[in-house]
Amino acid sequence: MNDFQRKFHFISVILIITYCSGCRARPKQFHTNYKIPETWINDTPDNSTGSDNLLEIWWSLFDDPILSDIIANATSGNLSLQDAYLRIAESKLRRRLTTGEFAPDIDFAGSYARLRNSANTVPFGTKIEDFNRYSSGIESNWELDLFGRIRQSLKATTAEWEASQDDYRDILVILCSEIALNYIEMRLSQSRLAIAEDNIEAQQQSLNLAIDRVKAGVSPALDVAQARSNLADTESAVPILRVSLQESMNRICVLLGKMPGEFDELFANPAQITLPIKKFEAPIPVAVIEGRPDVRRLKKLVEAQTARMSSVRSELYPRLVFTGFFSFDASQFRETGNHQSRTYSYGPSFRWNLFDGERTRNRIRIENSILGQSLIRYENSILLAIEEVENAMVAYNQEKIRRDALSRAVKASIDSVKLAQQLYKGGQTQFQNVLDAQRSLLAFQDRLAVSQSGVISKLILLYKSLGGNWDLADNKFER
Repeated sequence: MNDFQRKFHFISVILIITYCSGCRARPKQFHTNYKIPETWINDTPDNSTGSDNLLEIWWSLFDDPILSDIIANATSGNLSLQDAYLRIAESKLRRRLTTGEFAPDIDFAGSYARLRNSANTVPFGTKIEDFNRYSSGIESNWELDLFGRIRQSLKATTAEWEASQDDYRDILVILCSEIALNYIEMRLSQSRLAIAEDNIEAQQQSLNLAIDRVKAGVSPALDVAQARSNLADTESAVPILRVSLQESMNRICVLLGKMPGEFDELFANPAQITLPIKKFEAPIPVAVIEGRPDVRRLKKLVEAQTARMSSVRSELYPRLVFTGFFSFDASQFRETGNHQSRTYSYGPSFRWNLFDGERTRNRIRIENSILGQSLIRYENSILLAIEEVENAMVAYNQEKIRRDALSRAVKASIDSVKLAQQLYKGGQTQFQNVLDAQRSLLAFQDRLAVSQSGVISKLILLYKSLGGNWDLADNKFER
């Protein structure tokens, strides 16, 4: 082959590579059929939900140092969060594994063989003898990614790696809200216990009053029996409240990766949780939905599947691989490093599957079906996210109205108890009216405590529905 032929072949190869590069499989762009609304249905100027910069640390707005401390320590102890972090590390390594496909494979190989040719395959009269063969050298294969198979695989693994980070953030959002909700439940049990104990003390005093009046002969013995029944009924609620208190404390310990009972001493003193004083508007729907880690995770999985389908589609085009080897072959070991023993080969080769029984095209159809499933899950997550926020907003707003009504009922019940006791002491009413007033007061106080806690719990659920603004780009998730 003369110089002109070599140059012609070289230019032809360059032109073919350039043309094929322009024909590489390109991923299709996806879009959702749902448009995120511009405003919330249940939004009011009084929504204490949070701006973007406060969603990260919404628990600090309650000004409770114990709550802030246990949430701050949650990331180091929670086992579900540790599991999610290991999944991030796994997906990161898978991405690096795909990146390595851009580089050539270089292997060092060596072999020894004792050989003998068949007497039936050599010319008649040729002497047949055993001989040795020593070989050592380097082999290399390098696929030129003309049609984007490796590039699309890298996009898929990158998107899956980013999705695993959002999965971590989603677990973090759920974890913080679960800790806060159980903490509020624990404080509620303590508050309800205090209410029950105060009412037990008041009902004990009523019992003593009834006993004194029976002894004085101005009241029937029925009043004492009714007073004891009322007192016993209130006392029966205490064990149930203690069980609820211990369950909440144990749950917090497990969420923090601790053995149940480790924080009993820390939680021993009751504390009152109040609503944040600072009020600010909820973020707009687009910012919330696009910022929720569960929605972002599913969006990234759609992107990953889109790239994976494009990677499979590239199998319809030829693969161009540059191969080569250099080795020393000799029949004697001392000659394996001899210059005359060298042998080598290099050059491009391609493989183009022309028929495989529709296997490749069926794989593309499968990946396309998986893509459709991923897109549906992503669209469904948008609907569920909007539903969750709307439900959390209306629940929070309506629970505040209920709390205010119960607060008025408690004030009226306190006045009713005082008036009934005064009338009973003066002999102007029956003891049953005192018992009824006390039972109503206990019921309203207990319901008010539950509602006050419910307002805070529903605010926490509102923060959870907003998804948080978990900016973790500056820590351990770097590429």
